[in-house]
Amino acid sequence: MDDPLLIHYKVKKIRLHKNGDAYTPPKMIPVSTKTYKNWDQLLHSFGIAVALGGAARVLYTKDGRRVSGINEVRDGETYVVSAGEAIKVR
Repeated sequence: MDDPLLIHYKVKKIRLHKNGDAYTPPKMIPVSTKTYKNWDQLLHSFGIAVALGGAARVLYTKDGRRVSGINEVRDGETYVVSAGEAIKVR
């Protein structure tokens, strides 16, 4: 029987691009609710990971859909992080 005190955290591995940067390969980033307790913390980390040069405010899927929470991040997907501007088509 499983111990109810043990919490299992699934780590999602995603690929992350900086908005408008079509020439740099995506960064592989592990995402876990154990590491990132809230959405702002996750966006801050993403901005640092891709050297955004400003505060990361928005995360988009590759097809341009806005992601609004950590629970919407899917394992193996590619995302684009932005400082607030609309996603730039690649």
